[in-house]
This record gives sequence, structure tokens and C-alpha cells, in this order.
Amino acid sequence: TPADARRWTSASLFGREQKREADQDDRRELHGDAQAHEPVRVAGVVAPAPDHGYDAAGQSAESGEHGRDDQNRKDSRHGVNMDRRSGIGNARVSGTRRVSPRTAVRRRAPPMSFLDHIARCNARDMSKFVPFAAAGERVGYVRRDNAERLARFPETFRVASDGVTLAPELDGYAVRADAVAAVVRTLAEEGAIPALRDELYPVGGGLGGPHALEIDRAAAPFFGIRAYGVHVNGFTRRGGETMMWIGVRADDRPVCPGQLDNMVAGGQPVGLGPLENVIKEAAEEAGVPEELARRAVPVGAVSYAMEDAPGLRPDMMLCWDLELPPDFAPENADGEIAEFRLLPATEVMEIVDSGFAFKFNCNLVNIDFFVRRGLLQPTHPDYEEIVLGLRR
Repeated sequence: TPADARRWTSASLFGREQKREADQDDRRELHGDAQAHEPVRVAGVVAPAPDHGYDAAGQSAESGEHGRDDQNRKDSRHGVNMDRRSGIGNARVSGTRRVSPRTAVRRRAPPMSFLDHIARCNARDMSKFVPFAAAGERVGYVRRDNAERLARFPETFRVASDGVTLAPELDGYAVRADAVAAVVRTLAEEGAIPALRDELYPVGGGLGGPHALEIDRAAAPFFGIRAYGVHVNGFTRRGGETMMWIGVRADDRPVCPGQLDNMVAGGQPVGLGPLENVIKEAAEEAGVPEELARRAVPVGAVSYAMEDAPGLRPDMMLCWDLELPPDFAPENADGEIAEFRLLPATEVMEIVDSGFAFKFNCNLVNIDFFVRRGLLQPTHPDYEEIVLGLRR
């Protein structure tokens, strides 16, 4: 219920100057004076301070509950009066079990901001990568150590110091796809690629094609191939307030288990158009009937390029808004979402602006929603950098 949702709140926020002072105090406590500095500003965005126990995808080295103290302060950026308990752990589930999202390490989480999420999703060192070409076009980037692995398969890949090229004698979509799939299976068996997902992504040709080949979803980062996805902001209005439906990812998800998610999200596979995919994912993940899902409005895209353990994620998320009837409640059907919560959009802003509760790239979709809906306004001191940073 809305009343329950209000009890599932984010950490209290400081005014901008007070928050900055408190952030420095936190860093001194955690790291001493040597690391009690402001986040590093790199390429127009703010990168998180180093060595806080988080990996490239923003996941904590340890799991635990949010540790900030209760506060009764007014956020000067959003104009939100906060007099609620801080933290979002141990949320009550609409069912028979409890879910505790992995929102922070046991020690205090490092200070966050909207720009930090953008920086985190664009953290990469391209000197580690070489271009990957197929069918006469660059289709990705392969990390140099992964290129050495591919050199073992000369019948499929031509590996040089300045790039990797699919063997030119592999002519045709199906021939290329079959040859690469055989290599991918071997690399997955060796652990160089995560467990295969049996979901095929297009390679090359942009979103609309024509594509050079197709590849298992799990292998896309290894080859630095742009993956596409659809993310649906499910929202409704209660008493003039915008409310957002937020999912909690199941604990068995291979990526970001237990973290928060957009109401509907899924990869864009071959053989389905974006709207068809929205309809399919909305039914599977949130029990949205087709006639209602067809009301989803395409509102643009956000993109990023992030280095991770397998390789590079130069991905694009197609964003959709779906206004839902006030009496509609999503229900998961495929087991990927443990529960849904209905939260005021202002509270979702606070959650995003204060920690790692959401799956890393969902933060960008949320920020885009805040901008488009006028919740994050041009008066925000980082507005220009935020807007530019959502599309890389």
C-alpha cells in the first residue's frame, strides 16, 4: 500500500554544503586525512573517491544494511522535507517472506550523487582494448588479454596488435554466427565468459541493422558489443503525487541480485521489435496485460560505456514511460523480481542520490525520468553535466 511504501524510504539528505562537509568527515573516519578529499572530476563528471570497497559495477565488497543515522533535514536541491527513518533495508514483502536488498556495505557507504552514478557507468580505460571488426565494420572492442585468447582460434579470428577481425572467409550472417558461437561455447566452458544465457543479441549495424551476426547475451561484454535493452518506468498518480513502481531483483539473478530495478527491464534480442519486447517483458516481469503495455510511450534512450570483469559494456537502454491505473499492482511471473514497491518519485530520487541500492544502469534510467518529469530541475547545480552525461 502507499502507506507501507512510505515506510520504505531512502537515506536522509543534507543540503549541498552540509552534505559536502559531512562527506569529508566520513572519508576521514574511513580512510584518514590522506583520502578525505572531494570526488575526482574526470572528463566532466565526478568519479567516486578511490578504494571504497566497490567493484566496477558498483557492487559492494560486503553486503549489509544502510548505515546512515536518522536525520530530520530539508534537501535544498529537491525541496523535500525529510522526517522519516533513514535506510531502505528489511522491506516488508507483500507475501510470505522478507527481502533485504543489498544496499550498502556494513561500514558506512561512500557519499554518492547523480553524477557519481553516471561516472560509475562510464568508468573504463580504453588503452586496454583493441577494435573488433566483422563484415567490414567495427562492431566492438576486445580487451587485449581476451584478444590473446581469441588467437587460439585462427580459423575464426585474425588477431593483430591493433585489433581483432572476424575471418573474412566467414561470409554471411549464419556462417559468422555459427563460427563465433562455437568459440563462445569453448570460452564459457573455460570460464572466460559467464554462463551462457541462450538469448541472442545482434552484432553490428546499430539498432535497426542489417546486422553482421548474432551472439549469446553473456558474450557481449567479452567482445565489447553494444547491447540494447528496454526499460519501462511504471508510474501512477496518487493525490497529485507521482508514484513509481520499483522492483526488487530476485536473489538468484546473475547480475545484481537483490538490488532495486525499474518496473520492467529486459535485453533487446534478435527477432523482436522494441515494442514487442516491451509487451513480452511487461507480461513476464510485471503481469501487465498487452492492451495496457501497448500504452507505453517511447521517450528516448540513455547510453554508457563501462568496463567490467568480462570486458566492456557500451550499452544503450531504450526508455519507455507507462502510466498505470491507480488500482493496478504489478505481479511477477518469471521469478526475476522478488517483489514490487510503490514509492513517491521524490523518494526514489533520494535513494538514487544516496547510494548503490539500484542496479547500476537503472540509476541512469531513473535520472532521465526525473529530468523529463521536471523533478530534477535546471536549478540543480549539476543539471547540465547530468543531462549531457546520460548519453555517451
